Amino acid sequence: MTVRFTPVSLKRPNRLKDDYPEQVEVQAVEVAPPNGQKLVNWRLLTTHPVRTYQQALQIIQWYRWRRHIEQLFAILKQRGLDIEASENESILYRFSKLWLHILFPGPLAPKALHSDL
Repeated sequence: MTVRFTPVSLKRPNRLKDDYPEQVEVQAVEVAPPNGQKLVNWRLLTTHPVRTYQQALQIIQWYRWRRHIEQLFAILKQRGLDIEASENESILYRFSKLWLHILFPGPLAPKALHSDL
């Protein structure tokens, strides 16, 4: 894995009003897969300081966690859990449904999710 990082200055788009800053200073972190492997090439922007390789790795880890959290919310909203409609269900029942979906992804999930626990 190749990791590079550098400071970047982003200018305010012309369409935004003057109440926004003219530019924002951020850190760019690029993560490239090892040669010959077809994995995701990430380009991350952060306001956290990135001056060392270890700091860059920390930013990468935070984005990995964020991706997992976003996938969890996608499961909650889109894959049959209908979490918004389950306000009357107990929290234990809702988390049980979530774990069933995580443990049994794919075609088995909807059947398992709609059965009584």
